[in-house]
Order: sequence, then structure tokens, then C-alpha cells
Amino acid sequence: MMPHIASAWGQDPSAPFHDELYLAFTVKEGHGGKTWVVEGPCPYCAGEVKFEIEREGVPSDTSDLVAQSESSEVLMIECTCSAAHSGRPAGVPGCGQMWTLELEAS
Repeated sequence: MMPHIASAWGQDPSAPFHDELYLAFTVKEGHGGKTWVVEGPCPYCAGEVKFEIEREGVPSDTSDLVAQSESSEVLMIECTCSAAHSGRPAGVPGCGQMWTLELEAS
């Protein structure tokens, strides 16, 4: 696995995107099929990202979700790693980068 890249916090369109890290992401059903559990290394900073997203159209009583998705086929992911990134606002996780993750039809 690639070591963490301590980039400055924020969205940077010129930052390298590491395909091998993107391909290591997993998306599994959670809470009896009511959520997606998204886990893997950030393709920008290699920090560990893990969170749950409520599946569209599936009622959920889960109160600790960190993100919501408008589509069950393409997820918008934001880095939530706990590694250090200079300039990151207090109380905000991640490196500041965002990307999409496509779900394969089962």
C-alpha cells in the first residue's frame, strides 16, 4: 500500500489521482441493505476512508451517516481520512479532495 501523501488541505484539480488506490475501494451493503459501507484508500492522499451512505429509496433509522447520495449507482466521495493535512480547518476530516465512485450492477 502507498504511504500517506501529506498534501495541503483543499480541492486541487492538478493533484495526482492514483488509479490503483481508487480500484482498491470496496462498497458493501450495511444495516440490512439500507446503507452502503464505503471503504478504501483516498486516491489522492492514500489516507484511509470509511463511512456509510444511505441508499436512495430505502428508509433508514441510522443516525450516524456521514454522507447522503442522490443516486444508488454513482456515489460522490469525499476524503475523510484522519491523517495530517496542512491548512485543514479544525474539526474537518480528510484532505479536501472529492471524486465519484461507480457501483457495478449486481
